[in-house]
Amino acid sequence: MKNKDYHLLHVFEANKGITIKQLVELSKDDYEKIKKNKIIILNYFRNLDLFQCLDMNIEEFLKVVMDSAINFHSTRQMYASKMDLIFLNIGRLLLNILSMFRSLLDHIDSSFSKEFGKNSTEKNKWCLFLNSLYDSSFEYRLMYGLRNYAQHVGIPPLNINFTEERSQKGISFRLDLNKNELLNDNKIKKKLKVDLDRKPEKIPMIEILNNWRESLKKVQNKLEKIKMEKAKEAASNIIQYRNNFNILEGALCVSKLPIGKKDFKSLKLNFDWLPEEKALNILNLEQP
Repeated sequence: MKNKDYHLLHVFEANKGITIKQLVELSKDDYEKIKKNKIIILNYFRNLDLFQCLDMNIEEFLKVVMDSAINFHSTRQMYASKMDLIFLNIGRLLLNILSMFRSLLDHIDSSFSKEFGKNSTEKNKWCLFLNSLYDSSFEYRLMYGLRNYAQHVGIPPLNINFTEERSQKGISFRLDLNKNELLNDNKIKKKLKVDLDRKPEKIPMIEILNNWRESLKKVQNKLEKIKMEKAKEAASNIIQYRNNFNILEGALCVSKLPIGKKDFKSLKLNFDWLPEEKALNILNLEQP
């Protein structure tokens, strides 16, 4: 396909139908600029979507843990097959969390390389921040280690314990990590092994998740801060096309038109829509 065949189009409703108006033929540089700006904007929101997906997985995990405790409280039954099913479900959801964590970091690392360059200042800032967080947060180090453990070994070594406390007419529920099994894994990094040596045999998993969740908020905030300047620039470039042609309604897109052909019986157009709504959302984030 030749870039010179691409045009900026305005699509809008008129006379109870859809009208497509050709605005301008795009030069190669203009076409590439639109594509680049679109990628920057879409990647910005895709990265944020990954954080939301991870947080939803954590919420689901905590809900299943709570529901299991409530079920035991109401039935006072916890036979072997039922415990096995609870363990399998909790383990499955923990694997989902760790897999999503891995995907999040990998996708964001890739997006920095594509948008800024592998050796860019922005990517270096990102890597330095993650290294600093790893060094300063035990929970982040542990979840990072569990991420690798899950990839190479399987479900992290969990210990589930339900105990009825008759004196308080309630139950005691614990979900712990077994540190000794983690220490036996040769892929656990030295710094994390030093941490684990100082911890009790059973490490409370819910507390770990809650503290790690706070670290993830810092990760998301840092990501937005580093990427915002370029995302704002890309958003302004996308919105500028509408302003240049004084367009108030409808939508803008890029499409390849059959230039020079006058004998076609039908016309099939593929519309590449400009991400104007997302661009406006980015610009609105910058408003006080």
